[in-house]
Amino acid sequence: MNATALLDSARTSAWIGALCLLAGVAAPTGAATVDLYPTPPDLTSTVAPNLMLTFDDSGSMGRNFMGDQRPYSGAGWGATDQQDTSSSAAYPSGGGPYLCAGVIDPRVTDPANPRSWAMNGAYYNATAGVDYQPPLLADGVTKMPNATFTAAWDNGIIRNRPSNPGSSTTRNLGSDTRFCGNAAGYYRLKTGVALTLDTDGRIDAASRTRLFTANNWEWVNIASSGTAAEKQNFANWYSYYHTRHLAAKTALSRAFAPFDDNIRVAWQNINSNQIGTNTAIYKFRDNATNNNVRTRFYNWLFDSPVSGGTPNQAATVRAGEFFRRSTGARDTNPYWDRDLNRELSCRQNFHINMSDGFWNGGTSTTTTNDRTPATRTLPDGRTYSTSETQSSIFWHENGPDARSMADIAFHYWATDLRPDFANNERTRLKVPPYIPDKSTSLFGTPLATGEDPRDNKEIYWNPANDPASWPHLVQYMIGFGISGTIPNNANTYERLRRGLLAWPETVAGTDDGRKVDDIWHAAINSRGEFFAASNPNELVSALGAIISNIIARRGSSTALSATMAILTSGTQGFSAGYDTTDWSGTLTKSDLDPTTGEPETPPLWDAGCVLTGGNCVSTGQANLPVTNPADRNIYTWNGSAGVAFRWANLSAAQRTALNKHPNPSITTPDNHGSQRVDYLRGVRTGETASPFFRRRSSVLGAIVNSQPVYVSGPTGGWEDSFPPGSPEAAAADPATGAGSYAEFIANYRDRAPTVYAGANDGMLHAFNAVNGAERFAYVPNVLFETGKLNQTTDKPNVVTVDDMPVVQDVFINGQWRSVLVGSLRLGGRGIFALDVTEPDSFSAANVLWEFSNHSPGGEVLGYTYGSANIARLNNGKWVVLVSSGYYPSLNTDPYGFPDPARLDANANRTSLLVLDLETGALIREIRTSGATTTYALSTPAGYDLNGDQVDDIAVAGDLAGNLWRFDLSSPDPEAWSVDLMFRTYGSGNPNDPGRQPISVMPVAMRDFATSRPIWIFGTGKYLGKDDRSNEGTPSNEGPQAFYGIRDYGTGASQYPIGADQLVAQTLTQDGDVRSITTNAVPASNRGWKIPLTIATERSERNVIGITPLYSSNRAVLTTLIPKGDDPCDPGRRGSVMVVDAATGGVPGNGYGGMPSLSGAQSNEIGVVVNSVAIPISGYPSLVSRLGAAGIVMPGIPEVQIPDAPNYRGAWRELLDLL
Repeated sequence: MNATALLDSARTSAWIGALCLLAGVAAPTGAATVDLYPTPPDLTSTVAPNLMLTFDDSGSMGRNFMGDQRPYSGAGWGATDQQDTSSSAAYPSGGGPYLCAGVIDPRVTDPANPRSWAMNGAYYNATAGVDYQPPLLADGVTKMPNATFTAAWDNGIIRNRPSNPGSSTTRNLGSDTRFCGNAAGYYRLKTGVALTLDTDGRIDAASRTRLFTANNWEWVNIASSGTAAEKQNFANWYSYYHTRHLAAKTALSRAFAPFDDNIRVAWQNINSNQIGTNTAIYKFRDNATNNNVRTRFYNWLFDSPVSGGTPNQAATVRAGEFFRRSTGARDTNPYWDRDLNRELSCRQNFHINMSDGFWNGGTSTTTTNDRTPATRTLPDGRTYSTSETQSSIFWHENGPDARSMADIAFHYWATDLRPDFANNERTRLKVPPYIPDKSTSLFGTPLATGEDPRDNKEIYWNPANDPASWPHLVQYMIGFGISGTIPNNANTYERLRRGLLAWPETVAGTDDGRKVDDIWHAAINSRGEFFAASNPNELVSALGAIISNIIARRGSSTALSATMAILTSGTQGFSAGYDTTDWSGTLTKSDLDPTTGEPETPPLWDAGCVLTGGNCVSTGQANLPVTNPADRNIYTWNGSAGVAFRWANLSAAQRTALNKHPNPSITTPDNHGSQRVDYLRGVRTGETASPFFRRRSSVLGAIVNSQPVYVSGPTGGWEDSFPPGSPEAAAADPATGAGSYAEFIANYRDRAPTVYAGANDGMLHAFNAVNGAERFAYVPNVLFETGKLNQTTDKPNVVTVDDMPVVQDVFINGQWRSVLVGSLRLGGRGIFALDVTEPDSFSAANVLWEFSNHSPGGEVLGYTYGSANIARLNNGKWVVLVSSGYYPSLNTDPYGFPDPARLDANANRTSLLVLDLETGALIREIRTSGATTTYALSTPAGYDLNGDQVDDIAVAGDLAGNLWRFDLSSPDPEAWSVDLMFRTYGSGNPNDPGRQPISVMPVAMRDFATSRPIWIFGTGKYLGKDDRSNEGTPSNEGPQAFYGIRDYGTGASQYPIGADQLVAQTLTQDGDVRSITTNAVPASNRGWKIPLTIATERSERNVIGITPLYSSNRAVLTTLIPKGDDPCDPGRRGSVMVVDAATGGVPGNGYGGMPSLSGAQSNEIGVVVNSVAIPISGYPSLVSRLGAAGIVMPGIPEVQIPDAPNYRGAWRELLDLL
């Protein structure tokens, strides 16, 4: 279950000197955006989960109070205890003031204070920030109209539904005295009335007496003294929320709005519209293929009746049986996928059961009730036993086994719903386990190093986890306005897990709180959740939490973890990675085997464990101290300066952003901003108590694409030979060396060694390379603007700081410094710069600047995929070269939230932005031109033409297949220009742009025939869901290729070069060994190409950086081969090849000696690697063997390259030979 991919931080290693690596991308045209996705394509199970919704259409859903008894007392609602379920029912005075009080006191917002608790949860809640928005229609955007205060509908849904609208009586809420004898308004408990709690956390008896004393309440008159906004809010509440069924329909309309192709939906009512043989399930999108399912769902929802009892057991059984279907290639088969024309055994099944009352009637069958065996073998071979304490919460009940909802739920979880899948290895046990909580503190048996978490019984039987790998059903139960006999809190939950508390016996034929306990038990038994929603706002939140959990499970994959590595030049290395079950992160330091370069186990430390404390699975250490969140040095940019990341230091705009609800469709602020800051700093209390943020196994977030960068002493490779008159030369005293780069090296030779890595917890982290302790962290301001920080507290897989940082020694503000520049990939449209010269004393003053799409001149900036690097130009400036970024073709957010970048008017520009490194200000935007189609500029490489340590040109490809050459040689930025060097389309290749996209950085190497640089790169991309397949899109169908393109200078007549002007080398494969031809590449040709046309390796592509071996003029080429189009079997393979950079053929006896691979002879140049050691982005790991003239690739023992190690002076050898 573990996948390991070792990568190298090559972007900051041997060839950075004058050969600057300028990673970047550029904005596509509106018609040529890019498929992007937050989860690595090889780990993303693109299988949309099944969701069945059971909606209560019983008569009690028409009531205007919630629940059936008054809260906290168990007594009825007095004069309102009647069966009038029409929308026109009034609130008679006989019900007491409690009937017209949504919450006890809306002035109190602290959830721990009982005055903030619900009273009649269906009534108007006047708490500040509660915003009653109308229902959303099927498009998920359009709202029903606001109600009118003087003419509010009794039932706004029936009046405004698009299909079959009806009539509704209107009320003047300013004069109609239907609200407990008053016009519009509400009751609240007087300030001086005290409420206290008992030891179980309930309102105590004396307080209940005070609570239900009518004289202790006061009326607030909205009709006479309310503001216009309050009157509008009250009118919307009355027309769309004032009964249970209105509130539920409105909440569902808003909760289902973000769904699209990311989920498949079917539905039923408890009484009417039950599941039948023709019930089908479709992706939640309106088109003919999906039978216009969105419109049909919303029409059904808005038209659901109010009549009958509550036969929830029978409805739950119908849902369970639906997911046992095997009806072939039909939409009635929940496992059949129309797009792939096959059944998908990894499809996950979920059921939302929303009900307002105690179940009755329609009890389950004997089969679904059978939980009596003392032991049973589960489909994965593990044992369920009623004698094991770890599983007590599932089986420990008072009294004899009864026919209960809990039994039904356990049956459909523990049963393989499609046992026929188990007969085929391709489909057996493919459902991805979901294990977000690996804690073992209750029973004390820690998870052993390397142990499958599912083999630890405490983890396996933790209800927060769902370890089932077979087709099963997870149930989410919403009790709308009802509560049970045992308090649903953390203390009760722990006692149930320990076996210290038994579930109450469920008695058929009775309607009491024990049936609510049974619903909670059912949710636990199916590894779902129970929500007791006491008001419409809690219902919206409950649905949001359910949807987030479903999407989180969908995002997990069959591989539980993956890693990547950057290796030091010594005997130790750093490996970063993530665990997809909860998207927690790891960064470990290990000794390296001196022969193979393989990391030795166990690691010396794990920064995630050092930060989090407790037991560390990766290292085997126990009881590590917890890093005090208050002591962490975390900073951000407030729009004008660096500040500490603490609530008191944030700007007003940042506070407003953090107070927003994480779901953009909920416009009412949740005001949890300060708690979010605490959570992000590492405070854990909010994970198990209000506001119940996402639970984490580690404070460190997933490190996915941000390859770690190791920095100790200065390694820029510069010499004190900058041009006369330059700032660098003027600052250096030739007599004493003061102000020189040599002095800088001497002063910082013993600088505190630090590892930098971005993580999807919203931070760029700087870790002590000796012990793994965090030195400091940085939170980009752009994450406030996008809402990503809010979502990290709510959802597990939110991309934030996901790109590899770039660190370079630069001369700014009159002195040499080390500067880190970071970009975010899909985390945001921004770039930031930090002064990391002294990482052990980093402060807010070392935050230099941020540049985003909101900065002057930044409107063109899209998502920053490796979009920034540092260069020195002829205008005397050190600059950051920034590509204008990717723009998404589809909704990039995994939770379906809108992405404004999709509609950005600037997406039709492809540009290279040049920023002043000192200030972050834009110097020049250089737009590409001369191509019919251009979009998504990829990683540029800077190049110094004359060896003066000043970059003169930059070269980059784009995803249309163009190769661009930017002339930056003039000191006047207005004179900078761009040429189209080469096109991968046409001229003998397929004519359609985008079939051979360039997503990697070109590398300049020696061309002996012309004494000019030759630019080497490959084609292909691996960015989105579509890219994990080997068919379906032009770039997947290929074939892709490697190219070597000769540089003829600025404005050369040879441009644009075509593919038919290149010499082709032919690649062949025998088993796993690859060979190539050695055709000559004379000066009359424009370069060379290697088509990737091995028939058995369909859709092979280059998405990993080229590794140059300058001393021998060889290029290490790495390819990726998607495993196939089966989303239930994700993974990848690839190849590693070494070729002559000048010809693309077999390296010869020229400069550097005869190359070979391990065991290679004659024309053999590489091997196919059948493992996930092949990286998906960045650069491959290359490690020089100590004491030997050779290079190895950790994780790929087949590859051993007898070559000189890379070093910083290598680029000078290149210049000397050109």
